Amino acid sequence: MFENIIGQGTTIEILKKELLAKNLPRALLFSGPQYTGKLSTALETARVLTCQAEKGEWNCSCKACRDQRVLSHNDTLLLGPHDFNVEIAAAADVLRRTKKLSAQYLFTRAVRKLTRRFDQILWEGEDTKIRKVQPLIAELEERLDEFSPDSDLPAKEELEKGIERIMEISLKLITVLSADNIPINQVRRASYWSHLSTTGSSKVLILENADRMHESSRNSLLKILEEPPEDVFLILLTSNKGAMISTILSRVRSYSFIERSVRETRDVLRRIFQEEDEKYSTIRKYFSYWQELNPEVLTKLARKYVDFLLDDKKEELDILTEMKMLLSTKEKRSSVSFFLEELVNIFYDRYRGGQLSPSGLKTRLSLTQNKHMVLNRLNLNPELVVESLFYSLSELSQ
Repeated sequence: MFENIIGQGTTIEILKKELLAKNLPRALLFSGPQYTGKLSTALETARVLTCQAEKGEWNCSCKACRDQRVLSHNDTLLLGPHDFNVEIAAAADVLRRTKKLSAQYLFTRAVRKLTRRFDQILWEGEDTKIRKVQPLIAELEERLDEFSPDSDLPAKEELEKGIERIMEISLKLITVLSADNIPINQVRRASYWSHLSTTGSSKVLILENADRMHESSRNSLLKILEEPPEDVFLILLTSNKGAMISTILSRVRSYSFIERSVRETRDVLRRIFQEEDEKYSTIRKYFSYWQELNPEVLTKLARKYVDFLLDDKKEELDILTEMKMLLSTKEKRSSVSFFLEELVNIFYDRYRGGQLSPSGLKTRLSLTQNKHMVLNRLNLNPELVVESLFYSLSELSQ
Protein backbone atom coordinates (compact mmCIF):
# COMPACT_ATOMS: atom_id res chain seq x y z
CA MET A 1 0.00 0.00 0.00
CA PHE A 2 1.00 3.63 -0.64
CA GLU A 3 3.36 2.51 -3.40
CA ASN A 4 2.29 5.56 -5.42
CA ILE A 5 3.30 8.07 -2.72
CA ILE A 6 6.79 9.57 -3.03
CA GLY A 7 8.28 10.95 0.18
CA GLN A 8 6.51 11.58 3.51
CA GLY A 9 8.09 8.38 4.83
CA THR A 10 7.34 8.91 8.53
CA THR A 11 3.68 9.81 8.00
CA ILE A 12 3.16 6.98 5.50
CA GLU A 13 4.66 4.43 7.90
CA ILE A 14 2.31 5.58 10.67
CA LEU A 15 -0.70 5.27 8.37
CA LYS A 16 0.40 1.80 7.21
CA LYS A 17 0.72 0.53 10.77
CA GLU A 18 -2.67 1.92 11.77
CA LEU A 19 -4.36 0.47 8.70
CA LEU A 20 -2.79 -2.96 9.14
CA ALA A 21 -3.69 -2.98 12.83
CA LYS A 22 -7.20 -1.73 11.96
CA ASN A 23 -6.94 1.12 14.44
CA LEU A 24 -7.00 4.07 12.05
CA PRO A 25 -8.88 6.97 13.70
CA ARG A 26 -12.26 7.90 12.26
CA ALA A 27 -11.28 11.55 11.72
CA LEU A 28 -7.88 12.53 10.29
CA LEU A 29 -6.24 15.83 9.40
CA PHE A 30 -3.49 15.91 6.78
CA SER A 31 -1.70 19.25 7.13
CA GLY A 32 1.30 20.68 5.34
CA PRO A 33 2.39 22.86 2.42
CA GLN A 34 0.70 22.68 -0.97
CA TYR A 35 1.89 19.93 -3.35
CA THR A 36 3.23 17.64 -0.62
CA GLY A 37 0.95 14.71 -1.49
CA LYS A 38 -1.91 15.21 0.99
CA LEU A 39 -4.72 14.49 -1.48
CA SER A 40 -2.90 11.57 -3.10
CA THR A 41 -2.36 10.05 0.34
CA ALA A 42 -6.00 10.62 1.29
CA LEU A 43 -7.18 8.91 -1.91
CA GLU A 44 -4.78 6.03 -1.31
CA THR A 45 -6.05 5.69 2.27
CA ALA A 46 -9.59 5.50 0.90
CA ARG A 47 -8.54 2.78 -1.55
CA VAL A 48 -6.93 0.69 1.17
CA LEU A 49 -9.95 1.08 3.45
CA THR A 50 -12.33 -0.14 0.74
CA CYS A 51 -10.07 -2.86 -0.72
CA GLN A 52 -12.05 -6.11 -0.94
CA ALA A 53 -8.86 -8.18 -0.67
CA GLU A 54 -8.00 -6.26 2.54
CA LYS A 55 -4.33 -6.01 1.54
CA GLY A 56 -4.38 -2.63 -0.16
CA GLU A 57 -1.68 -3.35 -2.75
CA TRP A 58 -1.62 -0.78 -5.55
CA ASN A 59 -2.04 -3.40 -8.27
CA CYS A 60 -4.89 -5.20 -6.46
CA SER A 61 -7.42 -6.42 -9.03
CA CYS A 62 -10.54 -6.27 -6.84
CA LYS A 63 -13.39 -4.10 -8.15
CA ALA A 64 -13.09 -1.62 -5.30
CA CYS A 65 -9.42 -0.96 -6.03
CA ARG A 66 -10.05 -0.69 -9.77
CA ASP A 67 -12.75 1.89 -9.12
CA GLN A 68 -10.64 3.80 -6.60
CA ARG A 69 -7.68 4.02 -8.97
CA VAL A 70 -9.85 5.97 -11.44
CA LEU A 71 -11.76 7.80 -8.68
CA SER A 72 -15.16 6.30 -9.48
CA HIS A 73 -15.85 4.45 -6.22
CA ASN A 74 -19.26 5.35 -4.80
CA ASP A 75 -18.11 5.06 -1.18
CA THR A 76 -15.61 7.89 -1.49
CA LEU A 77 -16.86 11.48 -1.59
CA LEU A 78 -14.78 14.57 -2.45
CA LEU A 79 -15.44 18.15 -1.35
CA GLY A 80 -13.58 21.44 -1.27
CA PRO A 81 -11.72 23.92 -3.50
CA HIS A 82 -9.03 22.58 -5.83
CA ASP A 83 -6.84 23.94 -8.67
CA PHE A 84 -8.60 21.78 -11.25
CA ASN A 85 -7.60 23.67 -14.39
CA VAL A 86 -3.91 23.60 -13.51
CA GLU A 87 -3.81 19.89 -12.71
CA ILE A 88 -5.88 18.90 -15.75
CA ALA A 89 -3.67 20.99 -18.07
CA ALA A 90 -0.49 19.45 -16.64
CA ALA A 91 -1.90 15.90 -16.86
CA ALA A 92 -3.05 16.50 -20.45
CA ASP A 93 0.47 17.56 -21.37
CA VAL A 94 1.90 14.34 -19.91
CA LEU A 95 -0.64 12.26 -21.85
CA ARG A 96 0.14 14.08 -25.10
CA ARG A 97 3.89 13.65 -24.68
CA THR A 98 4.08 10.05 -23.45
CA LYS A 99 0.82 8.24 -24.21
CA LYS A 100 1.73 5.87 -21.36
CA LEU A 101 -0.67 3.91 -19.16
CA SER A 102 0.48 5.92 -16.15
CA ALA A 103 -0.45 9.11 -18.03
CA GLN A 104 -3.94 7.72 -18.71
CA TYR A 105 -4.36 7.23 -14.96
CA LEU A 106 -2.97 10.69 -14.25
CA PHE A 107 -5.32 12.41 -16.71
CA THR A 108 -8.38 10.39 -15.70
CA ARG A 109 -7.81 11.09 -12.02
CA ALA A 110 -7.23 14.81 -12.64
CA VAL A 111 -10.56 15.14 -14.47
CA ARG A 112 -12.46 12.95 -11.99
CA LYS A 113 -11.34 15.17 -9.10
CA LEU A 114 -13.56 17.72 -10.83
CA THR A 115 -16.49 15.55 -11.90
CA ARG A 116 -16.79 13.93 -8.47
CA ARG A 117 -17.61 17.39 -7.08
CA PHE A 118 -20.84 17.03 -9.06
CA ASP A 119 -21.96 13.77 -7.44
CA GLN A 120 -25.75 13.88 -7.36
CA ILE A 121 -25.90 13.49 -3.58
CA LEU A 122 -24.09 16.83 -3.13
CA TRP A 123 -26.51 18.82 -5.28
CA GLU A 124 -29.91 17.60 -4.11
CA GLY A 125 -32.17 20.60 -3.65
CA GLU A 126 -30.26 22.66 -6.25
CA ASP A 127 -31.98 21.21 -9.29
CA THR A 128 -31.87 24.39 -11.38
CA LYS A 129 -28.12 24.79 -11.08
CA ILE A 130 -27.24 21.14 -11.60
CA ARG A 131 -29.69 20.68 -14.50
CA LYS A 132 -27.74 23.20 -16.57
CA VAL A 133 -24.47 21.32 -16.25
CA GLN A 134 -25.72 17.73 -16.41
CA PRO A 135 -25.29 17.49 -20.23
CA LEU A 136 -21.71 18.75 -19.86
CA ILE A 137 -20.94 16.22 -17.13
CA ALA A 138 -22.44 13.40 -19.19
CA GLU A 139 -20.36 14.39 -22.24
CA LEU A 140 -17.24 14.74 -20.11
CA GLU A 141 -17.61 11.24 -18.66
CA GLU A 142 -18.31 9.79 -22.10
CA ARG A 143 -15.19 11.39 -23.56
CA LEU A 144 -13.14 10.41 -20.54
CA ASP A 145 -13.94 6.76 -21.26
CA GLU A 146 -11.77 7.09 -24.39
CA PHE A 147 -8.76 7.80 -22.15
CA SER A 148 -9.52 5.19 -19.52
CA PRO A 149 -6.61 2.93 -18.52
CA ASP A 150 -8.77 0.04 -19.74
CA SER A 151 -8.94 1.49 -23.26
CA ASP A 152 -6.49 1.92 -26.11
CA LEU A 153 -5.80 5.57 -26.81
CA PRO A 154 -7.28 7.05 -30.00
CA ALA A 155 -5.10 8.14 -32.91
CA LYS A 156 -3.11 11.37 -32.57
CA GLU A 157 -5.67 13.71 -34.15
CA GLU A 158 -8.61 12.24 -32.24
CA LEU A 159 -6.53 12.21 -29.06
CA GLU A 160 -5.89 15.95 -29.38
CA LYS A 161 -9.52 16.74 -30.17
CA GLY A 162 -10.69 14.70 -27.20
CA ILE A 163 -8.26 16.36 -24.79
CA GLU A 164 -9.16 19.84 -26.01
CA ARG A 165 -12.90 19.17 -25.61
CA ILE A 166 -12.42 17.73 -22.13
CA MET A 167 -10.43 20.80 -21.09
CA GLU A 168 -13.06 23.09 -22.62
CA ILE A 169 -15.87 21.40 -20.69
CA SER A 170 -13.83 21.32 -17.52
CA LEU A 171 -13.32 25.09 -17.60
CA LYS A 172 -17.08 25.59 -17.86
CA LEU A 173 -17.76 23.27 -14.92
CA ILE A 174 -15.14 24.91 -12.73
CA THR A 175 -17.05 28.21 -12.85
CA VAL A 176 -20.04 26.52 -11.20
CA LEU A 177 -18.08 25.47 -8.12
CA SER A 178 -17.22 27.65 -5.16
CA ALA A 179 -13.56 28.65 -5.52
CA ASP A 180 -12.93 29.76 -1.95
CA ASN A 181 -15.04 27.75 0.48
CA ILE A 182 -17.04 24.60 1.14
CA PRO A 183 -20.77 25.49 0.98
CA ILE A 184 -22.87 24.49 3.98
CA ASN A 185 -25.44 22.73 1.76
CA GLN A 186 -22.75 20.36 0.52
CA VAL A 187 -21.47 19.68 4.04
CA ARG A 188 -25.04 18.84 5.08
CA ARG A 189 -25.51 16.56 2.07
CA ALA A 190 -22.19 14.89 2.84
CA SER A 191 -23.42 14.31 6.39
CA TYR A 192 -26.58 12.70 5.02
CA TRP A 193 -24.46 10.57 2.65
CA SER A 194 -22.30 9.41 5.54
CA HIS A 195 -25.36 7.89 7.23
CA LEU A 196 -26.45 5.92 4.16
CA SER A 197 -25.61 2.23 4.08
CA THR A 198 -22.30 1.36 2.46
CA THR A 199 -21.83 -0.98 -0.49
CA GLY A 200 -18.63 -2.33 1.02
CA SER A 201 -16.59 -2.19 4.20
CA SER A 202 -16.02 1.57 4.67
CA LYS A 203 -16.97 5.01 3.42
CA VAL A 204 -14.50 7.88 3.16
CA LEU A 205 -15.28 11.60 3.06
CA ILE A 206 -12.36 13.78 1.90
CA LEU A 207 -12.51 17.56 2.40
CA GLU A 208 -9.82 19.59 0.66
CA ASN A 209 -8.81 23.00 2.00
CA ALA A 210 -10.89 22.38 5.11
CA ASP A 211 -9.63 25.64 6.64
CA ARG A 212 -11.70 27.61 4.11
CA MET A 213 -15.08 26.70 5.58
CA HIS A 214 -17.34 29.47 6.81
CA GLU A 215 -18.73 29.25 10.33
CA SER A 216 -22.00 27.60 9.28
CA SER A 217 -20.11 24.90 7.35
CA ARG A 218 -17.73 24.31 10.26
CA ASN A 219 -20.63 23.87 12.65
CA SER A 220 -22.27 21.40 10.32
CA LEU A 221 -19.00 19.44 10.01
CA LEU A 222 -18.64 19.36 13.80
CA LYS A 223 -21.88 17.42 14.02
CA ILE A 224 -20.35 14.67 11.86
CA LEU A 225 -17.08 14.72 13.81
CA GLU A 226 -18.84 14.48 17.18
CA GLU A 227 -20.72 11.32 16.22
CA PRO A 228 -19.23 9.82 13.06
CA PRO A 229 -21.33 6.95 11.69
CA GLU A 230 -19.92 3.46 11.95
CA ASP A 231 -17.35 2.58 9.26
CA VAL A 232 -17.18 6.17 8.02
CA PHE A 233 -13.79 7.93 7.90
CA LEU A 234 -13.32 11.66 7.47
CA ILE A 235 -10.05 13.00 6.07
CA LEU A 236 -9.57 16.77 6.21
CA LEU A 237 -6.78 18.41 4.23
CA THR A 238 -5.25 21.83 4.87
CA SER A 239 -2.22 23.87 3.93
CA ASN A 240 -2.96 26.23 6.81
CA LYS A 241 -3.50 24.30 10.04
CA GLY A 242 -3.36 27.53 12.03
CA ALA A 243 -6.63 28.60 10.40
CA MET A 244 -8.48 25.52 11.65
CA ILE A 245 -10.69 26.15 14.68
CA SER A 246 -9.78 24.41 17.94
CA THR A 247 -13.07 22.52 18.21
CA ILE A 248 -12.31 20.74 14.92
CA LEU A 249 -8.62 20.18 15.76
CA SER A 250 -9.61 18.54 19.04
CA ARG A 251 -11.69 15.95 17.18
CA VAL A 252 -9.13 14.83 14.59
CA ARG A 253 -5.76 13.12 14.64
CA SER A 254 -3.14 15.19 12.84
CA TYR A 255 -0.64 13.86 10.32
CA SER A 256 2.11 16.22 9.15
CA PHE A 257 3.27 16.52 5.54
CA ILE A 258 6.57 18.29 4.93
CA GLU A 259 8.26 19.77 1.88
CA ARG A 260 9.88 17.01 -0.16
CA SER A 261 13.64 16.86 -0.51
CA VAL A 262 15.28 17.83 -3.80
CA ARG A 263 15.69 14.14 -4.68
CA GLU A 264 12.06 13.34 -3.84
CA THR A 265 10.91 16.32 -5.87
CA ARG A 266 12.89 15.10 -8.87
CA ASP A 267 11.36 11.64 -8.39
CA VAL A 268 7.83 13.09 -8.45
CA LEU A 269 8.51 15.16 -11.55
CA ARG A 270 10.23 12.28 -13.35
CA ARG A 271 7.94 9.39 -12.36
CA ILE A 272 4.57 11.14 -12.27
CA PHE A 273 4.94 13.97 -14.79
CA GLN A 274 7.69 12.45 -16.98
CA GLU A 275 9.60 15.72 -16.63
CA GLU A 276 13.40 15.76 -16.69
CA ASP A 277 14.00 19.51 -17.00
CA GLU A 278 15.75 20.62 -13.82
CA LYS A 279 14.46 24.19 -14.07
CA TYR A 280 11.53 23.01 -11.94
CA SER A 281 13.15 23.10 -8.50
CA THR A 282 9.83 22.49 -6.72
CA ILE A 283 6.50 20.95 -7.68
CA ARG A 284 4.85 24.28 -6.92
CA LYS A 285 7.03 25.95 -9.56
CA TYR A 286 6.19 23.20 -12.04
CA PHE A 287 2.47 23.84 -11.60
CA SER A 288 2.97 27.60 -11.70
CA TYR A 289 3.86 27.31 -15.38
CA TRP A 290 0.43 25.82 -15.99
CA GLN A 291 -1.11 28.85 -14.29
CA GLU A 292 0.63 31.03 -16.88
CA LEU A 293 2.80 32.54 -14.16
CA ASN A 294 6.49 33.29 -14.37
CA PRO A 295 7.95 31.89 -11.14
CA GLU A 296 11.45 33.22 -11.78
CA VAL A 297 10.18 36.78 -12.14
CA LEU A 298 7.88 36.46 -9.11
CA THR A 299 10.70 35.01 -6.98
CA LYS A 300 13.03 37.83 -8.05
CA LEU A 301 10.35 40.38 -7.14
CA ALA A 302 9.80 38.74 -3.74
CA ARG A 303 13.55 38.94 -3.00
CA LYS A 304 13.60 42.60 -4.04
CA TYR A 305 10.59 43.21 -1.80
CA VAL A 306 12.36 41.66 1.21
CA ASP A 307 15.61 43.50 0.42
CA PHE A 308 13.67 46.74 0.38
CA LEU A 309 12.13 45.98 3.79
CA LEU A 310 15.05 44.40 5.64
CA ASP A 311 18.20 45.85 4.08
CA ASP A 312 17.05 49.46 3.94
CA LYS A 313 17.65 49.58 0.19
CA LYS A 314 15.85 52.82 -0.57
CA GLU A 315 17.17 53.48 -4.04
CA GLU A 316 15.01 55.01 -6.71
CA LEU A 317 12.76 52.01 -6.63
CA ASP A 318 9.02 52.19 -6.35
CA ILE A 319 8.53 48.58 -5.34
CA LEU A 320 4.74 48.82 -5.11
CA THR A 321 4.42 50.26 -8.62
CA GLU A 322 6.64 47.50 -9.98
CA MET A 323 4.59 44.89 -8.19
CA LYS A 324 1.28 46.24 -9.39
CA MET A 325 2.50 46.22 -12.99
CA LEU A 326 3.67 42.64 -12.73
CA LEU A 327 0.61 41.41 -10.87
CA SER A 328 -1.92 43.02 -13.20
CA THR A 329 -2.53 39.82 -15.15
CA LYS A 330 -5.54 37.58 -15.64
CA GLU A 331 -3.95 35.24 -13.11
CA LYS A 332 -3.61 38.02 -10.53
CA ARG A 333 -4.84 35.97 -7.56
CA SER A 334 -2.56 33.05 -8.40
CA SER A 335 0.38 35.43 -8.88
CA VAL A 336 -0.16 37.03 -5.49
CA SER A 337 -0.61 33.64 -3.85
CA PHE A 338 2.70 32.44 -5.32
CA PHE A 339 4.36 35.72 -4.33
CA LEU A 340 3.23 35.37 -0.69
CA GLU A 341 4.47 31.78 -0.55
CA GLU A 342 7.86 32.97 -1.82
CA LEU A 343 7.96 35.63 0.90
CA VAL A 344 7.55 32.93 3.55
CA ASN A 345 10.45 30.94 2.04
CA ILE A 346 12.68 34.04 1.92
CA PHE A 347 11.90 34.99 5.51
CA TYR A 348 12.95 31.48 6.58
CA ASP A 349 16.18 31.88 4.57
CA ARG A 350 16.90 35.20 6.28
CA TYR A 351 16.28 33.62 9.67
CA ARG A 352 18.66 30.75 8.91
CA GLY A 353 21.21 33.31 7.76
CA GLY A 354 20.98 35.17 11.06
CA GLN A 355 19.30 38.25 9.57
CA LEU A 356 16.04 37.70 11.45
CA SER A 357 15.50 36.87 15.10
CA PRO A 358 13.06 34.12 16.10
CA SER A 359 10.50 36.73 17.14
CA GLY A 360 11.12 38.72 13.93
CA LEU A 361 10.55 35.60 11.85
CA LYS A 362 7.39 34.68 13.77
CA THR A 363 5.87 38.15 13.36
CA ARG A 364 6.58 38.34 9.63
CA LEU A 365 5.31 34.82 9.01
CA SER A 366 2.13 35.58 10.94
CA LEU A 367 1.46 38.74 8.92
CA THR A 368 2.21 37.09 5.58
CA GLN A 369 0.23 33.92 6.27
CA ASN A 370 -2.70 35.98 7.52
CA LYS A 371 -2.77 37.91 4.24
CA HIS A 372 -2.57 34.62 2.33
CA MET A 373 -5.55 33.30 4.28
CA VAL A 374 -7.51 36.51 3.63
CA LEU A 375 -6.66 36.31 -0.07
CA ASN A 376 -8.01 32.76 -0.26
CA ARG A 377 -11.10 33.27 1.85
CA LEU A 378 -12.34 36.71 0.88
CA ASN A 379 -12.92 38.29 -2.49
CA LEU A 380 -10.43 41.11 -1.85
CA ASN A 381 -8.39 42.91 -4.48
CA PRO A 382 -5.07 40.99 -4.59
CA GLU A 383 -3.13 44.22 -5.19
CA LEU A 384 -4.58 45.72 -2.01
CA VAL A 385 -3.61 42.59 -0.08
CA VAL A 386 0.02 42.98 -1.16
CA GLU A 387 0.02 46.74 -0.49
CA SER A 388 -1.48 46.29 2.97
CA LEU A 389 1.12 43.64 3.82
CA PHE A 390 3.90 45.93 2.60
CA TYR A 391 2.93 48.73 4.95
CA SER A 392 2.44 46.32 7.87
CA LEU A 393 5.91 44.84 7.34
CA SER A 394 7.44 48.30 6.84
CA GLU A 395 6.34 49.29 10.34
CA LEU A 396 8.26 46.43 11.96
CA SER A 397 11.62 47.03 13.50
CA GLN A 398 14.35 44.48 13.07
